[in-house]
Amino acid sequence: MKSRTLSGLGNIAFLAIVICASRVSGISGISYYTEILHAGKFRIKATNEQTCRSVGFFASHCSDFVDRFLGISGQPTRQITIVELSSFDDDDETTSRYKVTFGGGKSDTQVIYSLISTLLYRRVQELKDNALLDDKDMVGIIPSPQRSKKGLERPIAHCVASALTHRIASRIMPGKLLTADYEVARNQFAKNEFPEVDKLLAEGIDADFGSLFDLYMMHCDLLMLSLETLKGSQRKRIQDLLIDDFNNLDPIEAFDKAFATYYEKDETRQAFYERRVAAVSRRRHRGSSTDVIADAVQELETVKVVGGSGPAGLKTVRLEDMPKLLEDYKTDTRAFLQLEQQFRELKFDAPLLLQPSLDKYILALQHIREGQTRRFKRDFRNARKEFQEALERQRKIEAILDVEERKHISARRRFEDYLEIIDKYHEFSDQLRPGSPIFDQAK
Repeated sequence: MKSRTLSGLGNIAFLAIVICASRVSGISGISYYTEILHAGKFRIKATNEQTCRSVGFFASHCSDFVDRFLGISGQPTRQITIVELSSFDDDDETTSRYKVTFGGGKSDTQVIYSLISTLLYRRVQELKDNALLDDKDMVGIIPSPQRSKKGLERPIAHCVASALTHRIASRIMPGKLLTADYEVARNQFAKNEFPEVDKLLAEGIDADFGSLFDLYMMHCDLLMLSLETLKGSQRKRIQDLLIDDFNNLDPIEAFDKAFATYYEKDETRQAFYERRVAAVSRRRHRGSSTDVIADAVQELETVKVVGGSGPAGLKTVRLEDMPKLLEDYKTDTRAFLQLEQQFRELKFDAPLLLQPSLDKYILALQHIREGQTRRFKRDFRNARKEFQEALERQRKIEAILDVEERKHISARRRFEDYLEIIDKYHEFSDQLRPGSPIFDQAK
């Protein structure tokens, strides 16, 4: 995965709230600009005025984002300095913990993580200070924050900062393979491949690790989403979790202290995590075509077995006509849940007209778990019948709409995107032929 520098932030609109701006000549003779933002308490230092203001706007946005996640408001008390790494000498004396740098070859992800991490540290430090003021007996008991091994933040703080970095990056960096859709995670979960929650909490991956860090960020994002969507005062619990982490409490102990009350009877921390992330990782609606949904339903409601005259000697048998498989589903909970989840995702992507019949499939599957095989067969066949009827109506509607569309939209316009792809393919193919400029340069 290619990394890009933060130069893209120069395109952000000039919206920063500035109370002081000045131009200064550095020791090396190169001019740079500094701006002080009252909103969010930032001091920005960069080689041009537009960069100062653009970065200031982006930092303010990230500050608001962190505050909303923590469920807090109000003006922060400590100032953060953001400095562009360039050829001028940095004479800033701000302590490194409240200082963020960008440029100098740093990728967007590294810079965003550094900013989010610093914003999070500032807010949690303030929360901790307020807790000390509220309970004077605690003064002197809480040690100062320490950084964990490998130069990372405290473990849970690193996990939270990585999660928020993923959310920010997936919105402002369309060129990266980052998405809030969680498709990669869902594919892993479908194969029963879940990360160890203890490692997500206690063993962070550095932001310098490129694609591996992208994967870590996504799973941290899902973990935080699974906690945010719990019932009750989850924001306060997340605050307490971070405060305990900053006070050097063991990350696993801190997590259990905050969320063990949500564990089901005899449920382990890992089982709680898997149950929650599977529930929150459902993808956004993608609007699959009718034919894609129809083919997928047929694939799910049938089983290919040896003994037919088709390709590779296989034949297709309907699920309800496979008694041995139905018995296996009664005991193999994970296989059953996977089948059920696949039907749910199809419903999520299907046209509205097909969704009620897909609900019937899902309801019929519940009878397998309850051991009511005869009722399952009856309801599953009825669901298939309703789906086929809905599918026929959907195709008729689409055919009418297609005819009307052709009256107003030319063939060129209808297939413009596809034709553009073909043109680009031919252009690329021509470049790979001997005699092209690419081959000339390679000699």
